[in-house]
Amino acid sequence: MAGAWRSVWGPGGIALVLAILPAAMAAQDLSAADILAHLRSQRVHPSAAARLTSGAGAASLFAPGAAGGARTSPFGTTPATAVGGSAPPPPQPPAAAAATPLDLAIPFARGSALPEPAARPQLAALCAAIAADVPDGRYRIVGHTDAAGAAEDNLALSQARADAMVRHLSGECGIAPARLEAAGMGEAAPKHADTPQDAANRRVEIVVTR
Repeated sequence: MAGAWRSVWGPGGIALVLAILPAAMAAQDLSAADILAHLRSQRVHPSAAARLTSGAGAASLFAPGAAGGARTSPFGTTPATAVGGSAPPPPQPPAAAAATPLDLAIPFARGSALPEPAARPQLAALCAAIAADVPDGRYRIVGHTDAAGAAEDNLALSQARADAMVRHLSGECGIAPARLEAAGMGEAAPKHADTPQDAANRRVEIVVTR
């Protein structure tokens, strides 16, 4: 979805043009559909990966061709094996990029592992998105803190935030605990590195692991 533009009047009657970011770009406006779209965009389903790398799947992808014994694959045509020679290795699919974390825009008070009451709509959207995703999806919930306090305390606090989210997803949303894992990053990966004590650094993210 492209951003829109809007003109407003600034001081002295000067017209200002402001860019309005799409809803999916604004963390506070994440809907269940936004979250679900992100989850699906990050996933390479393991059954697809298996077909590219092993067993009967690999055999079906690199099947003998009709003309001259050539072999066909999703990546093009390879020549037939020369008499007395060896077959060229099949081309390899590009490596999948690491999944991108999604900031869930769930606010936490400083020093607290429990989401603030304002997070309830976002928690409901997260539950709905995971429920609508593939039934064998796996997710890592990653907790973060700001830089206030000792680093070791922040590491424990970030883990407690991730643990609290996993408990909510399994207990309140009915997501199987085996599909979830929790990890804490402490203050090591701030959202706003230039303002390490910013409230926006106190957050949890979701990462697709399968």
